[in-house]
Amino acid sequence: MLTLYDCNGAPSPRRAKIFLEEKGLKYKSIQIDIRSGEQMSEAYRKINPRCTVPALITEDGDTLTENAEIS
Repeated sequence: MLTLYDCNGAPSPRRAKIFLEEKGLKYKSIQIDIRSGEQMSEAYRKINPRCTVPALITEDGDTLTENAEIS
């Protein structure tokens, strides 16, 4: 299953969610609190060294960090 690292209310993750939902793809959403700086944590850096949200982990284990890659 796809895993989307998301932040409700942020525009970039919203675009990624819209794309996934329009395509009818099932995904698990994990919330990242960018207000508290969670995207800068060491744990999230292991997922996305660029420290940006969204990040999408594919079923193959690849990590996509740009909306252009996700769509």
